[in-house]
Formats: sequence, structure tokens, C-alpha cells
Amino acid sequence: MTERAVGYVRVSSDQQLDGHSLSAQREEIRRYSELKGWELAGIYADEAASAYKDSLANRPQMTEMLNRVEPGMVVVVHSLDRLARNLRVQLDILARLGKQQVGFDSVTEQIDYATPQGRLILSMLGSFNEFFSGQLGMHVKKSQRQRAREGLPSGPVPFGYSSQDGSVPAIVPSERDAVAESFELRGRGSSYQSIADELNRLGFETRRGNPWSYEAVREMLANRFYCGFVIYDGEEYEGAHDALVSADLFLRVQTRRRERAPKARVGTAGALHGRAYCVRCERRLHVDRGYGKYQRGYQYYRERHRYECETRGRSVSSKKVDA
Repeated sequence: MTERAVGYVRVSSDQQLDGHSLSAQREEIRRYSELKGWELAGIYADEAASAYKDSLANRPQMTEMLNRVEPGMVVVVHSLDRLARNLRVQLDILARLGKQQVGFDSVTEQIDYATPQGRLILSMLGSFNEFFSGQLGMHVKKSQRQRAREGLPSGPVPFGYSSQDGSVPAIVPSERDAVAESFELRGRGSSYQSIADELNRLGFETRRGNPWSYEAVREMLANRFYCGFVIYDGEEYEGAHDALVSADLFLRVQTRRRERAPKARVGTAGALHGRAYCVRCERRLHVDRGYGKYQRGYQYYRERHRYECETRGRSVSSKKVDA
């Protein structure tokens, strides 16, 4: 009876051009399965998913594969680091496959996980992969901090600017007036929503291609990038780009924001207020309050920058986080 196999492929956002593309991984898995005489039942793919700090909950295709594989099948990956670079995550996946009586094979390493020697080598390789990923993360942070010191942004530039190949961001002429007018309108008392409506009426979209919203405008008007600064890891550096907004106008908008901030109606701020950050984009989480049918005055942490982060404004109860 022909053994059945399923493939798993993964690329992270910063590795799509390093020879690990999804199509390349798929092709290698197909060839390897044919060589082994296995029937390839399908290939699961997680795109832009970090295998170092990601949990299985954030890798939907991996989770679906683990739920669908049957005893006697074999899971095939291009290389072990496509499965996971974090040793704990890697061992958790392999242990679950073992309990399900599912085999595992790698095109590159070609190690039989069923033998004691194979399990030992897999653990050693997992440790090396985790070490390499950790070292890579340190070098990336060092590089991004150096860019900030040179006045260059370490991530996407906001609406009103464009940047090619990591160069100094340039002002987009068609968006310049829209940014300046948005700050002026807010300084004169216009609401975030009315500014969003005006930007949408003029046909502008956010950098993610979405319509402008209350929260997107609120984020834009609090971004000191428009004053000529870049921020990395909580530190501010003088940017190499031209400012779009004067320091006086920016301060006036922020002062109005503080004066009109809603006052807490119940309870105290969360225990981690001002100290909790999003694991995806590393921005600070805010504490908001909501009012439900059966529960009044509960608190939750929320990302208000949902159009700049893949989590898109996800929130979580402060009780869980603080506990």
C-alpha cells in the first residue's frame, strides 16, 4: 500500500527572497515524495508567519494540518527550520505527530524521526535553528537602531511619504496638503471622524489600502514622524526626512487631544497601563473601557493602530493580562 504524505511550507515576511519561497518549497516536497514513492495528499502553507516566536495558535495552516493528518501518514517539510526555529515549538509539533502515529521527514536533513538517533539529531538541529534565529533577531535590531540613529525609519513610512529601497523618505506631493489640512482641521476643533470622512471624500486611502477611519486619523495625528523625527524602541531620533507639520501645530493638536480625552467613568487603569506592548508591531497597548449588557465598566487592552498592524485592533480583557 502506497504511503500517504502531506507537505507543510512556510515563509516569513523577511525571508521570501532567500530561496525559501513557497513555490520552491512546494516543488522540492513534490519531487521528494515522488522519489520516496509517497502519494502526496496535499500541501499546507503559512505565509508571513514567524516560526521563531509564533505559537501554533497563530499558524492556522499548521493547526489545520495537525488536526487532519491520520495515523500512518508522513509530514514532509523542505527543511527543519520551515517547521519551527523555536525548539520548544518544534518539539511540541513533533511530539504531537508521534502521539498521532504520524511520521515526519525533511527534504534537506532527510532524518528518520522514528529512530532514537533521529530524535537526538532533530533536537540538536532545533537548538541550532533557535540559536541562529535569536542571533538574527539581535542583528536585525542592531541594524534597525542604527538606521534610526541615521534618521531613517525602520518600518513602513506613513501616509504623506514614500521611500524606495530604504532611502530617505520623500514627501508625496499629492498627499502633502491632505496631511497638513488634517492637522489644521484638528487644531481648529474638527473631530477625527469628520477628518476621516473628508480624506475618504477626496479619494485617499491608508497605506494598507483601507478607507480612513476615526482610529486611523487619530494614529496619524499622533505620529511625530510628521515633525521630522523617527522613533525606535521608545527612543526618538532626528529624522533625515523633511517635516510636513510644524512643531507648534503638532503640539497644539496633542494639547487638544489631552484636553478632550475621555475621563475614566469607573475603576482604575489597568495594572499594566503604559507598559504593555503588541508582540507584532511593538507598539504600546491602550486601556479602554467598554459597557456590555451583563457587565458594566470592564476594561480591556486594545491596539488603536489596527490599520498598521496585522492584528487589526484586536483587544483582550485587562483581567486576563493583569492576572
